[in-house]
Amino acid sequence: LFPYTTLFRSLLGNVFHGVLQRIYGVPGGVVDLGLLHRRRKDKAGIRNLIDECIKKELRTVEVSGRDLVTREVIFKYVMDVLKADCDYLAAHGSSSLRILGLEKKVTGSIGGFPFKGFIDRLDSVAPGMVRIVDYKTGRVSDAERCVTDASAGQTVDKLFGPGRNDRPKIALQVYIYDTLMRPLLREGEGLVNSVYSVSHLPKDGVLDVPVSPVFSAMMEEKLAGLLGEIADTSVPFMRTGDRQTCAWCDFKILCGR
Repeated sequence: LFPYTTLFRSLLGNVFHGVLQRIYGVPGGVVDLGLLHRRRKDKAGIRNLIDECIKKELRTVEVSGRDLVTREVIFKYVMDVLKADCDYLAAHGSSSLRILGLEKKVTGSIGGFPFKGFIDRLDSVAPGMVRIVDYKTGRVSDAERCVTDASAGQTVDKLFGPGRNDRPKIALQVYIYDTLMRPLLREGEGLVNSVYSVSHLPKDGVLDVPVSPVFSAMMEEKLAGLLGEIADTSVPFMRTGDRQTCAWCDFKILCGR
């Protein structure tokens, strides 16, 4: 079961992202309510689009067996995103959103180290507001998708603490995106983060979270310290005491485990 579970998660995420990229990648970059409503009604078209992406991902000519189940899971997720965006536009009194980028590559330097990322979706529903949208098919905690000034300290402590199980990795990802995007903003523009968690969308809808200045400042200090330690040749690398971490480590062969 383990290999299929891993394959299922990878297939699910890749196809889900690919389908949404196809749907929102419209000429002119404007997605209006009419388009979203038409897509929601065209259930056969959505399933066909999912099939195309599955066949491309698996390099096969048909979708069959367990992949039919995968298709239906992805179909539900896509429909939830379309409905959430319709509700979001209605709540903001807007008839459309402007796509600024899909799978947008952003690069930059943090603490003297080069970083890059691929943002699922950049959009805007109002002048002066740029939204970083990140799609998540896995488990997402409230603390990860909604970092505020009040929760910043606790989130940073978990990120850089010794524990591994409850580390809010999505909060780190969002911080990196924010940091790499900030130099690209025009004068007067602000950033908000919106994690589209498929487990939260049906109940909670879309949640926009403004960038927390407190969290950004704390992360900058902590991350600079960690990166500085990595680059310090006088500080030796130590094997972790948690062998579960080694299962997914890219460097386990180098360290001898």
